[in-house]
Amino acid sequence: WSSDYLAEDWHMYAKCSLMTSGRVRCQPIFLPLLNYTPEEDTYVGTMHSRWEQAKRHALGVSELVFVISRMYLAALEVRGWGRRLAYLWKLSPLLGKFTQVHFMNGMSGTFMVLANIVIHFYMWRSWC
Repeated sequence: WSSDYLAEDWHMYAKCSLMTSGRVRCQPIFLPLLNYTPEEDTYVGTMHSRWEQAKRHALGVSELVFVISRMYLAALEVRGWGRRLAYLWKLSPLLGKFTQVHFMNGMSGTFMVLANIVIHFYMWRSWC
């Protein structure tokens, strides 16, 4: 475990995936709880806990930077273009998952607003 990174479970999964060229597998443990909605005894306490949770999720973007930098450094170490491309291809699902979880989920609200602005701009004075 690395004390330099906030999301220890994600970070450990990333390290194992990078070291095994994407061959690591996880077995989920299904529990009856929801991790995204922390609650406190008061409304203000709940809002504070949710704010802290949102900050932790936003800081998870550092995991994406870690994965990209390690993939780049590892690709430089692998000999031969074929093996290098195979290594990057095997780890592309990991990169996609980290991008989706840490970037796309956080930006989805912004994308919806921008999409509406673009649609209304192009549909201005349209017959439909």
